[in-house]
Amino acid sequence: MGLDDLATAWLRRRVTQAAAMPGLGNDLGSIQMEADIAAFKHPVFPPYSAGNEVTALTILNGRNLAQVAPFVEIQWRAYAVDRRCSVDGWHLESRTSLLPDQPGVVVRLAIKNSHHQPRRLRLGFLLSGRAVNSGGAGYSWSVPSIPTDVWSLKIDKGLKQSAHAALGGAGVCLENEAGNAFSVQGCHPAPDTWERERVPTWSRAMKPNETFSVTLLFTFHPQRDEAERIAAQWHGRTDEALASAQQRWEKIWQAAFTPKNDIFSGHLPIVHGSAAVQKLYYMGVLTLLACRRRYGWGVVDACYLTLWPRRGEGSVYLAWDLPYVSGILARLDPDALRGMLKLQMEAPWLEYQVTNLFTGQHGSRACCTQPQAITTSCLNLLRWQADQSWRTWTIKRWPLKWQQALADKQPVKAEPETLSGEGAYRQALMAHKAHRLAGSNLVDFGGKGPYLECITTYAHGTAGHTAIQAWALREHAVAFGEDNGTEREALLRDLKGLFRADRGFFACQYPDGRKYDAANLYDVGLVLNSVGAELPREWIGAMNRFVREELATPTWAHCLWPGDLDIASGTRADHQWAGCFPAWPAQFLLGSLRAGHYEDWNEQWLTGISRVTGQGPFAQAYWAEDMAEPEAGAAPKCFDELPQGNHWAISSGCFYAELVLDGVAGLRADGKGNLEADTRDLPVRRGLQVEGIACCGREYVLDRKLRELP
Repeated sequence: MGLDDLATAWLRRRVTQAAAMPGLGNDLGSIQMEADIAAFKHPVFPPYSAGNEVTALTILNGRNLAQVAPFVEIQWRAYAVDRRCSVDGWHLESRTSLLPDQPGVVVRLAIKNSHHQPRRLRLGFLLSGRAVNSGGAGYSWSVPSIPTDVWSLKIDKGLKQSAHAALGGAGVCLENEAGNAFSVQGCHPAPDTWERERVPTWSRAMKPNETFSVTLLFTFHPQRDEAERIAAQWHGRTDEALASAQQRWEKIWQAAFTPKNDIFSGHLPIVHGSAAVQKLYYMGVLTLLACRRRYGWGVVDACYLTLWPRRGEGSVYLAWDLPYVSGILARLDPDALRGMLKLQMEAPWLEYQVTNLFTGQHGSRACCTQPQAITTSCLNLLRWQADQSWRTWTIKRWPLKWQQALADKQPVKAEPETLSGEGAYRQALMAHKAHRLAGSNLVDFGGKGPYLECITTYAHGTAGHTAIQAWALREHAVAFGEDNGTEREALLRDLKGLFRADRGFFACQYPDGRKYDAANLYDVGLVLNSVGAELPREWIGAMNRFVREELATPTWAHCLWPGDLDIASGTRADHQWAGCFPAWPAQFLLGSLRAGHYEDWNEQWLTGISRVTGQGPFAQAYWAEDMAEPEAGAAPKCFDELPQGNHWAISSGCFYAELVLDGVAGLRADGKGNLEADTRDLPVRRGLQVEGIACCGREYVLDRKLRELP
């Protein structure tokens, strides 16, 4: 399946209607489209950052395009975004791409007079280049931004810009207020006039069916001479730039499935199967690739962002990412996974969530998935690469209170905790001993803060996180031969005590003994995926019934049961009841398959979920389609405007690729260099073939049976 096969449907957008807006990224940063034929917003190529800024808004015959066009249609590909609209007999089409390896954008626009009479076209673009250059500071879910939002009403600093002639009169160099960020924004052909310094305009007499074409070029850099040099390099070469952007992406795509390629430190298998299986697998892979960055000055390079565009550049939520990306990265790019794992081990233990990729600063609050991130990553490297190098690393870990001083390179009157990589791994492996309810074996990481931030009752002793620890002990015993059976039995016994057999989900237990329903897809999926094979068969059937009847929709899901008492706490689409985070439907389906349980509706749901790929890479959240109008035949992506703040792409979406490889294909690597496959004849596996499977230096193919190649 090629990149064009993974293009989105044509998606209708309007400036005044909140909707997920596609982005384009390269190794250095990203932009986000605007509901306009040429405009884009949030150009962030660190240290140049223009969060909240928008440029190239179209002026058509004296009116803003948003005033006269009922909508703009947008179609995304990894290498380009196409847009089109029609207004009063004018038909507009454009293509936008990033420069292949530089901080810049090109837009090629064509306007056709579709009227039967000759007419005059008056065209212009409102250019703007406000930006912030704070070095590596300020990248922590948010990015350095222009103070134009409602939370910045008292801030004036950063709103000014100055314009200088560039490209021999065909462009302007826009300088930010601080004089440390520059954007050259140019046109070809040169405009007839420049209005108000930043509005290039053209006037043309247009015959019927005649087309006028114009190209726009944008560069972003902390140094003026470099912004001007890049602009001069590409000015008038838009077609070449567009072709180069496509060639870059085609090379990346081919490399991802090619052994011994020159881009990644590993490779992924090629999967043949039903259209739904292929869509889920290849869009899962493309989602991860779209999050790949090589800034050239980060503490981990290459790295894979948590989310983008807009706020996600320059930071990662490794504790949330690694449980869902390490299974694919261990096969595709183990070198990058090692760097991310080491960074995770160095983070303050159970008191952080986000990491700045430029300063290495860890911040925010405690996170329940930090132990899982470490054990999962270590064991995935061991299983797929026979790699135990992490055991000998030297880890220096600074508490949260010193992180800001370290980022600012201020003296710190303290010493870091120093431990080995194996020590960090065993700390995560045994997290249940230090963090559990009194008198119980249930894992307890505290109140709601470390868990699902939008469900106020999901906290303390949870079945899901107890199951994770039981899983880690089992996998550790297989890999290293250490007996921990008694300890595992105690964890399993207490988590089973939380099951509500009449409802098909678990409760969570508080320190005072009270229990609250954990009627959410995340918790059920954690248990199934971790220890499902060790639960009574009727329980697994009950969990499937609960998800099928109460959470699943034809193409997506509700994370929280819509009848739960806590739905009064909000409608955040990723964690609450109005929608769901992308990895959790995949986690549930993978858990069912790993537990040996299969129902026809599993395949029906999997097929339905595959339809969301018509909206591009997997997003941070989708609305359940019984809560919002479907788009492209499926549950719609949520938008990134607050209070939702759910981003257009998130790396955890690659868990659908793991669902296909380890669930649909049934692959299992055991940590001792052995690879097996569940070859039960299931409807979802009909026509399935997997080529180029690599495990611990050996290659396999799966076609009904798993065969090692000579």
